[in-house]
Amino acid sequence: MKLSPVIRPVDNMGRVVIPNEIRKQMNLTGGKDSVEIFAQGDSIILRKLQSTCAFCNSVNSKMFEYKGLRICEKCLDEMNELRDSAVTTFE
Repeated sequence: MKLSPVIRPVDNMGRVVIPNEIRKQMNLTGGKDSVEIFAQGDSIILRKLQSTCAFCNSVNSKMFEYKGLRICEKCLDEMNELRDSAVTTFE
């Protein structure tokens, strides 16, 4: 899939409007969702903020991030228990 750039002006207060097509694609709802903004090299990255656990949707003060997903401590502990109890053989 080729990325087609969308050009938007930056206003005097530094604001940029995210095009409707992108808001729909990312399921961004005005007044409800937030985005994380950070710089990487010469790029500005916007990423939808996920404030709840990717698995149980809980809001927990202690969250871990793995490959762009936020995971609460309880779900991480459950995954570790599952891993520890799994019996796998590779021969």
